[in-house]
Amino acid sequence: MKTMKKWVLPGILGLAVLCGGLRNAKAREPRIVSNLGAVLISCSVDSDQMMVAGIGPGYGPDMVVEVLGQPRSVKYGKATMEYTYPGRVIQLVKYSEDQNYQVNDITTTHTGDATADGVQVGMGEMVLNDSYGQADAVWTTTYDSPKLSGEDNARNHARFDETVYEYHANKTQTLSFTVRQGIIRKIHIHQAE
Repeated sequence: MKTMKKWVLPGILGLAVLCGGLRNAKAREPRIVSNLGAVLISCSVDSDQMMVAGIGPGYGPDMVVEVLGQPRSVKYGKATMEYTYPGRVIQLVKYSEDQNYQVNDITTTHTGDATADGVQVGMGEMVLNDSYGQADAVWTTTYDSPKLSGEDNARNHARFDETVYEYHANKTQTLSFTVRQGIIRKIHIHQAE
């Protein structure tokens, strides 16, 4: 059985103190805004930090190919294109007929892929606070098997539980890191419409 808990970290004062107190953090003073779902969120990173593996939201297909080379496969949908590379999935969207396709979603599990700030898949999670300050949102997915003993469940928790650290640039851009066993396993950037 999979359960998910979501914690939104302390309010403006707590974030401001933590983010402002980190010497190496590239995070800015957090702003509180409403996202597209009218939910209050804090935003503590800048849009120029929304890059991984050399690409970011808004890049066109030619730029993706120039940076990453030809994709292993391309999947077409209604106004979408998905480029697949080993350990990477890049989604491009065409928001209207008169616009070109542009990147709106990047997911990587490719070891060594780095954000604009040098955070890579495979690094320890402690680098996140040093690079970005306290996350804007954090949640943990835990795996429980009710029929197993407490000891067996504890072993499963150590192996399979994942924590997601999410940083917002604005109401539409999110940078997140999935951590398992203290190691960054996935980096995800999303640009909503």
